Amino acid sequence: MGSCPKCNYKFSLFDVRAECPVCGVNIPNYNWEERLEEDSVNAEKAFEVFRAHTGAFKQTLFGSALNKVRFIMTFAPLVVLVIPLAGYTLSLPFNSGSRSLSVLNVILGIVNGKINVGDILPLASLDRGGAAFTALYAALGLIAVGVVAAVLNFFVEIIGAFGSHTKGCIICCAVSAVTFAGAAAALIVASVRFGSELPEIVSMHIGAGVFVGIALFVVNAVLIAAVRKKIKNNA
Repeated sequence: MGSCPKCNYKFSLFDVRAECPVCGVNIPNYNWEERLEEDSVNAEKAFEVFRAHTGAFKQTLFGSALNKVRFIMTFAPLVVLVIPLAGYTLSLPFNSGSRSLSVLNVILGIVNGKINVGDILPLASLDRGGAAFTALYAALGLIAVGVVAAVLNFFVEIIGAFGSHTKGCIICCAVSAVTFAGAAAALIVASVRFGSELPEIVSMHIGAGVFVGIALFVVNAVLIAAVRKKIKNNA
C-alpha cells in the first residue's frame, strides 16, 4: 500500500477515502501545481530528446548532398536483380538456344515452377559436369546472401540514422561485395568446367551483373565511410 504524501501515514486496506485519515489532506489534489509543473518539465525533456533523435535522423540521411547521394545509392545495387549474371547456350534435342541467367530469372523460374530445385540440385553429384553445377550453385547461393545483405543495409541505415550510426551499413556493404566477388570466382570456375566437361551440351560466359554489383557495393561502402567521417568531424 501507499503512504500519504504529506504526513507519510501508511495506508491500510481499509483506507478507501480520498482524504488522509491522519492529516485530512486530499491525496489526489495534494500539491497538484508542483506535480503539474513536474509533468510539464518531463514532457519538455522527452520532446527535446525526440527532436534530437529526429534531427540526427534527417541530418544523417539528407543533411548534405553527400548524404543524399549516399541514400540514393542504397537502392542502386538492386539493379543486379535484372542485369545478367551469366549467359549460356544449351545444345539439347528439345531444349536449345542462348539464354541469360539473372537473379530475377531464377526467382521467377522457381515461382512459376519452371525451375524445380529438387530436380536440379542432384546435378551437382554427376561424375561428369558435377563440379560445374556445384560451382554454379555456389555462385547463386553467394549472390543470394549478397542481395539479402543489400536489402538489410537499407533497414540498418534507417534504424542507424536515429543515432547517426553507420558501422552496420558498412558491414552490410562489405558482406555484399565479398559475396559477389566470391560469386564471380565461382562463375568463372563453372564456365571453365562446363567448357571442359560438357562442351557439347552447354557453354557459359560471365555477364556484367556480378561486377556491377561489386562496384556498386564498394561505392556504397566508400560513401558511407565518408558520411561517417563527416559526422565524427562535426561531433
